[in-house]
Amino acid sequence: MTNKEAIANLKYLRIFDDDCDEDCEALKMAVEALEKQIPKKVKQTFKNDYDLVYCPRCGVRFIQYGKPFCGECGQALDWSERNG
Repeated sequence: MTNKEAIANLKYLRIFDDDCDEDCEALKMAVEALEKQIPKKVKQTFKNDYDLVYCPRCGVRFIQYGKPFCGECGQALDWSERNG
């Protein structure tokens, strides 16, 4: 089972309803952790001839290019379409 399939199965259990107990909260945390493992493309902007790159999840700015994970939130990063 892939992370995406696991997320879909957990969400199908209606864990995002307003009425939620501790078990439901634990499942929400599991979904969030699984979602962070799926690489997301970094956000890139150019300002005054500078290449600025940000985490797609929390928005932290990267100084070191090519890091596999955000040091702030743990999101897996996809650098495949970065220009330059």
